[in-house]
Order: sequence, then structure tokens, then C-alpha cells
Amino acid sequence: MRSPLVVTLLTPLLLSSVPACSDDQPPPADNPDATVGDDDPDAAPPPPEGEFRRFTRTFGGGPCPEDVDCGGSIDLRRDGRLLVDRVGELPVVVHEAQVSAGDLADVIPILTDADLVALLDLHQPPCEPPTDVYEDMTLVDDDRRHSNGVTFCDDAPIVAARAAITDLADQYVP
Repeated sequence: MRSPLVVTLLTPLLLSSVPACSDDQPPPADNPDATVGDDDPDAAPPPPEGEFRRFTRTFGGGPCPEDVDCGGSIDLRRDGRLLVDRVGELPVVVHEAQVSAGDLADVIPILTDADLVALLDLHQPPCEPPTDVYEDMTLVDDDRRHSNGVTFCDDAPIVAARAAITDLADQYVP
């Protein structure tokens, strides 16, 4: 159970971030997309989650000597561009490939899965991270940025996203 002190301190902060309503009148009848309230069975559904813009998986380890590349990343963009920075490749080269529309359509639902987004939105890593290696995942959609450290996490959505983005990199940048 949370401390009443924390709730007491957070309540004014939370309430101050809620926009004020000018009145309690229902929306005009000529706006079919407007909602009257949660109790209205004919109300329009909430807008869909933001559209996929990019997904990035960064990873590496250390301590790392200066003459060794100990980090890498895989970055998939909405337009199908895939950018891959391999670990251990010096000088650092970011390889670029174009993912097919079909492969992009297959992978986006995995990378935008609601359970994955919930794990990325936690205010702490979903599992106990080690100190000598790291793995982060970041999803950017039209609405916001979802990011978290996921090192060694074996939650199903994280495992699926890790496999999907790594498989794309292996397929398109062998």
C-alpha cells in the first residue's frame, strides 16, 4: 500500500496538470467524432495509439578499451530504413538497408505490442540489470517516446521484440 504522504504530495501536482474544462456542455451535435462521456454507449472510440515512427535497440558491454567497439544498435524507421551498427566493427560503420513493405508490416505489430509498450514505460527496468552489459529498447510513435533498459529480461514481449529486430538485421545486413 502506498504511503498517504506520497498520495497527498502527488495529488496537487497531478490535478494541476489536468486541463480545465470551460463548461460541462456536451459537444455540438454536428461533430460525429466528439464524445459526450464515458457513459455514452454511442460515443466514438478513443483515438488509436500513435503511429509507429521508429524502434531502436542499443546494446553493449564494458569496461571497454578505447581501441575496441563494445556497443551497437539496430534502428528501424517508419519508412523501412534499417540502420545497423555492429559490435566490434572498427571503424564504426552504420550499415543501411531498406526493409520490404511486407517485412515492415509483419514486424511493426511486434514492436508496438501494448504489453511491450507497458514494459518500456515503466519507471525502472522490468528486471534486475547487470552492471557490465546493457540493452535498451526505444519505441517512438506519433504520441511519445517509450524507452527502458531491458538487459537480460525474458518477458515475452521483450523477447519477441529482440528476436524480431535482430532477425531483420541478420536478414538485411548479413
